[in-house]
Amino acid sequence: LWSLLIVGFPTIAIGLTPSYDSIGLWAPCILILCRLTQGFCMGAEYTGVNLYITENNSQKIGKQTGILISSGVYGAVLATALGAFFAMGIMPKWAWRIPFVFGGICSLGIYFIRKNIQETNDFKESKNRKEISNFPWKHLLLKYKKAIFVSIIIAGLTTLPLYLSTIFGNRLFKEMGYSTSESILLNMAAMIFNAIIITYYGKLADRIGFHRHMILGTAITVLVGGPAFYLISTPTITIVQIYSFITILVSAGAIINGCAMPYIANLFPTHCRYSATSFSVTVGQALISGTTPLVASYLTDTFGSNMAPALWMIFIALLAMLSILFLGKEASSLHLKSVSASPK
Repeated sequence: LWSLLIVGFPTIAIGLTPSYDSIGLWAPCILILCRLTQGFCMGAEYTGVNLYITENNSQKIGKQTGILISSGVYGAVLATALGAFFAMGIMPKWAWRIPFVFGGICSLGIYFIRKNIQETNDFKESKNRKEISNFPWKHLLLKYKKAIFVSIIIAGLTTLPLYLSTIFGNRLFKEMGYSTSESILLNMAAMIFNAIIITYYGKLADRIGFHRHMILGTAITVLVGGPAFYLISTPTITIVQIYSFITILVSAGAIINGCAMPYIANLFPTHCRYSATSFSVTVGQALISGTTPLVASYLTDTFGSNMAPALWMIFIALLAMLSILFLGKEASSLHLKSVSASPK
């Protein structure tokens, strides 16, 4: 709840921050501070809402988390659409501030809607057994180091393909002659497709089991990395090739993203699940997904080929698959009955 409340203030602050011309170096410093605060809050909120659904549903966890993540992507699509609109040449230079102020106000409103929410059934049971610890980190680091490692790798892979097709894609699209607004629209196409298929893959995870589904997702990501980047490495690149590149990467990422959170949650007991999952997801997405556009740009410049970023995606996907195969089964204590009931 605090994360949901606090995130509104830096979002509004970004929209109201004076320009570099007005206050100099303070402008980027304020921006970075606001973005870090948003990131901290996002780490808590994203994990919490996923665990809330996971711990309260005995069946169809994949479907429910798929819908949840899909709805978040649709929110990003709305934000991207606003970004594309306010980045148009006909708009005044200050127009980009409007979505930030609007989004910040929305988060404050959602806080009042959510403030009376109850704890999950699993947490209540654990609390009644007096298993809850205010400082779970010592217990986590002593007993769940392997589970944390696996979770960090998986979390990093969940959004890596999407970041390659959107954030890194922006660089490629601009080099191909597309404007900022056109690049943003290409990002929207990737995210809409992502939102649609995540729900399907969540349902598939319910049917075949989360462990098996994660292996399937990582294996497909390894296999499609080369072909996807080959499409944008030819001398002549058509719009069909660009959309195919986006579709392949987003599809691979959606397989993993559709059930990653329940799988990660399954690696930890209730009394330390929130802390462990939040830490793993935040660190994994920051260190692996967050640095992916930079790594991809470095590889592209170093090797002089648009094929080079495929090496990074294949490496992380292969590492995730091996971690799940050799550590994930051992690390998992099957704490969620609804997940453990699925075939492995």
